[in-house]
Order: sequence, then C-alpha cells, then structure tokens
Amino acid sequence: MIIDCYLISPFLRLFSDDVTLARYFLGLCVFWGSLIPTLKNIFSSYQWKEAQDELNTWTSRWHYHFTLEFVGYFVAGYHIVRHVHIESLKIRWLLYVLGLGDIFLIFGMTYRLEMKTGRYSKDFRDSYTLTVAFYTVVLFIFFKHEIGRINFSERAIRIISKLSALTFGIYLSHIILKGLLSRYVHIKQEEFLGIKLSSPIGCPILWIVISGSSLLFITRELI
Repeated sequence: MIIDCYLISPFLRLFSDDVTLARYFLGLCVFWGSLIPTLKNIFSSYQWKEAQDELNTWTSRWHYHFTLEFVGYFVAGYHIVRHVHIESLKIRWLLYVLGLGDIFLIFGMTYRLEMKTGRYSKDFRDSYTLTVAFYTVVLFIFFKHEIGRINFSERAIRIISKLSALTFGIYLSHIILKGLLSRYVHIKQEEFLGIKLSSPIGCPILWIVISGSSLLFITRELI
C-alpha cells in the first residue's frame, strides 16, 4: 500500500540519498519484489508444479518482505529524479522503444494465457511483476528527461502543484468509492446496476464511473 510507504518514508530517506545503498536496495526490490513473483506466476500459469514447489521452498527460507509491494517504486521514483541522468538521446529512445515493446509483450502474453486457461489473468500485468516494473522505470525516465524539459507557464505550474496535492487524497478515496459502488450500487468489473456484464465491457464502465467522480472532485477544487 502507498500508505505504508509514507509511514516509513523517514527510514527510507536515511539511505535514499546514498547512491550505492539505494541501488543495492532497489536491486533487492527487483529480485524479490518483481522477478520472484513473475517466476511464481509463470510456474503457476503453465502448471510447472515441481518448479513451483522448489521455488516456494527456497523463498520460504528468506525474510525479504521489506522489499515487497510499492516500496520499490517509491524509492525508485525518488532515486531516478535525483540521481539518474541519461544524457544520450539514443539511449533514452532505445529505452522508450523497449518500454513500448514491453507493453505489447504484456498484452500478448496476457491474451495468450487467458485464451489458453479461459480465465482472467494478471500474471504478467500485476504491479509486482518484472514486465510492469520495467515499463514503470521507463515511464519515470521519460517524464524526467522529456516532460521535465517543458517550460510550463505559471498558471500550468499552479495547476500541476494543486493536482499533486490532491493525488494522495484521490488515491485513498477511490478505494473507498470502489467498495461503496460494489456493495451498494452493484457496479464493479463484471456488473453494472445489478446487470451481469463481461469484463471487457464492465471494466471500462467502472473506470468511467470512478474517473468521472474523481474528475468532478478535481474540477471543483481547481475552480
């Protein structure tokens, strides 16, 4: 949870500005928080039972929970902004192309797996997978090196600052709103006002409802 990251942020600051320690910690996050979950998903999805049992046995001997969930993204964002400088345009564009390729890879692997198993799958597009971690880092780099070069007007800067102050509250409220919609109004991924829908139809509707509610709140705050 993002809340956990904010709670332990004073401890994260102790090593986040030390490049060597920060990169060591991020390496642990990539290994335990992205690579291992990705391997577990692959073994489970393709029913490689022996490999799955072997990996579960091996990981059960380690205590690595401090590197899991969003803490890696939290530290990585700060580290990229402060300490990662890619001056070469060719290298940056190579990363952007690989990032786009990674997105198509996620779509392709997810579609293939869902067609094979006949069920919903997030094995390659969950937040704690190597595929998602890679394009997230590329996105951080893109915003720093490309969007960060734009000279915004004072009005735009004020709006961006205001939106930045609202994002955490929106994050908290959208979870509550999603639960209320599901429980009392029967709007969720596979249902709308009590009418059963397929996921390809229900998910966009849920996104529109939640995003629309957030947009109304944001518009009111910005006016």
